[in-house]
Amino acid sequence: MGQRMNTKWQQRTDAGFSLIEILISVVILGILSAIVTVSVGGALYSANLKQCKTDFGTATLAANAWLNDNTNADGTVDFSSWNSSTASVRYSYDLYSSADSSGNKTLAGLGYMQSFPAVGTGSKYQLGWTWSTATKQAVISVYSPVTTGVRYGSTNTSADCDSMPR
Repeated sequence: MGQRMNTKWQQRTDAGFSLIEILISVVILGILSAIVTVSVGGALYSANLKQCKTDFGTATLAANAWLNDNTNADGTVDFSSWNSSTASVRYSYDLYSSADSSGNKTLAGLGYMQSFPAVGTGSKYQLGWTWSTATKQAVISVYSPVTTGVRYGSTNTSADCDSMPR
């Protein structure tokens, strides 16, 4: 009987796939696409995290370079050009252009760094900064790309990037 079934199978004239074969192929493709989707999502978050930390380091180096160039021999620094609207030469805290809307120079405009790409659709964060006149250091913070009212982390270090939502 086994030999008889084999000969019937070998004599089939239709060349198509059975429904079971097609369903198994579809299930395998679905499983593979789910695996790829999960890996790509993790890679995108990892890339955004690394970009945030890189941008944080760039802003820190640029601010500290300006500070080193503008520290007086006695160790004092005049921060009024950053903090006062009445200073004769005014600078801006904008990290995303070479000059702000009022024409005030930024760290990029002064040549300490390249300006960051504009925060737009798909951005996961934005950086904001100011000076700590007490410690004479730049204080850089990571914010939501939508509003600076939502801050990620509270340490003012690149570790704040780890607080970005996935």
